[in-house]
Amino acid sequence: MRALRITAIALLGVLIVTVAVAALALNHLSRSDDAQRWLARQVSAMASAPGSEIRIARIGGNLLSRFTIEDLALRDRDGDWATIDRIAIAWAPVALLGGRFTVRDIHAGTVTVRRAPAPSASTSSGGSGGCRWRSRSTD
Repeated sequence: MRALRITAIALLGVLIVTVAVAALALNHLSRSDDAQRWLARQVSAMASAPGSEIRIARIGGNLLSRFTIEDLALRDRDGDWATIDRIAIAWAPVALLGGRFTVRDIHAGTVTVRRAPAPSASTSSGGSGGCRWRSRSTD
């Protein structure tokens, strides 16, 4: 019984240290200009697909509660078809544990839509898969 208690305390300690390290890493990402640009490149690469690209210049703010995305551009083979200069998002990161991305509040700056996006070169109707989007308003 004593060994089980020591193991539980040790696991709790490891969990606390892991959460603290993750919080410090996110704090660094939110304060360093180079880290904000690196994060923007990573998110851009993950969100883009063949024939359509999402370009983000910077992601900053407190990544654990409210962050901003600056200079977002939606691109296709013909170039930018839409841009947003700034998006401020308040979110609930704990919802990720349940497999949800929960946005509490979102504000966009200037949204410019130059044209409709060019049709995809792909002829499959299955789409790229992976993400399902569902929206629910709490108003």
